[in-house]
Amino acid sequence: ALVDGEFPSTKLELMGQYLYFFGIDNPIVSVDENNNSLTENEISNYPNPFTEKTYITFRINENSKVTLEIFNLNGQLIKTLIDNEVKSGTHKIIWNGKNVNNKSVPSGVYFYKLKTNSYQKTGKLVYIE
Repeated sequence: ALVDGEFPSTKLELMGQYLYFFGIDNPIVSVDENNNSLTENEISNYPNPFTEKTYITFRINENSKVTLEIFNLNGQLIKTLIDNEVKSGTHKIIWNGKNVNNKSVPSGVYFYKLKTNSYQKTGKLVYIE
């Protein structure tokens, strides 16, 4: 089991929610650590299509190594949003339509891929400049 301090991030509590900052360029992840009765993993994003940013929300039912990546239609990796140990609960991460070099991607269809120790899911994002 993970304990406080194992995350390579900065943790901040804001109105009962915990915010984790995974580096300077990476988005904010909010965590609901009070939900201990999770039975299913899930992921979704809103808005979709989006112009400035989309919120990718996922729920995991166990502490896990989590990878959340964005790919283009050719299967090329655009950006890794998360590659860390994450506690069980509900998490929200922002993708602003920028690639690993912090440059805006062109309008089009993209895919997110969430991988945990026991779960994998892919979904579609539509970005409009």
